Amino acid sequence: MSRLWKFLSWRIGTDAFDVRLQQWLCFAAAPAALILGGLALSKFTTSAGEAVTGFLSASAVAVSFVILGVVAPLTQRKPAEPIRL
Repeated sequence: MSRLWKFLSWRIGTDAFDVRLQQWLCFAAAPAALILGGLALSKFTTSAGEAVTGFLSASAVAVSFVILGVVAPLTQRKPAEPIRL
């Protein structure tokens, strides 16, 4: 188990690369969520109320992905600073 844990704790990239990858994936997932939501709505909706609810839900998911992409750079670790009291 120790070998597995050691292997899984290896770093394969820098923090800057991780943040850029996270941003790219979030910004790519937002339009994908809208497209897939539209496809699902075209197949499964039976009333106007369901269509509006589905469109609002897909839009909320897409906006959430965009917000995660914008906030991603704030998660980048910075060098530790001493605590001043």
